[in-house]
Amino acid sequence: MNRWTQVSDRGFDGYALFKCECGTIKRVYARNVLIGTSKSCGCWNYEQIKRKHNFCTDENGKITPEYNSYNAARNRCTNPDNNRFQWYGGRGIEFRFNSFTEFLDHVGRKPTSKHSIDRIDANGHYEIGNVRWANSHDQRVNRAK
Repeated sequence: MNRWTQVSDRGFDGYALFKCECGTIKRVYARNVLIGTSKSCGCWNYEQIKRKHNFCTDENGKITPEYNSYNAARNRCTNPDNNRFQWYGGRGIEFRFNSFTEFLDHVGRKPTSKHSIDRIDANGHYEIGNVRWANSHDQRVNRAK
């Protein structure tokens, strides 16, 4: 993925003018473009950060409830300093989602503010096929035995 197009010859110092796909024209060390260490003016990195940010935040820039649930579940399973680790990661419950996007694609948006993430098999892992949004009644019924 290289977004650069060379628009001038390389000078004696090894630099040339390049135009990025976004329209930015910049003087870049030509060898860096050739070997792939410079792929864009920075717009690609910005787009990736913005894309991730948009998944995790709402239109006002606040962290979404879905991301909070994802992060809390992952933390319970992977962080021994979490005060609930002993009931999750400490007893072998694993968090098997590779990304927030994968998690969100599986469970979707939180139906209401009263719902929270729940494992269908309370002794199973946080993974595709074993998580859902549940209300407090469903959560109480579905306790680990």
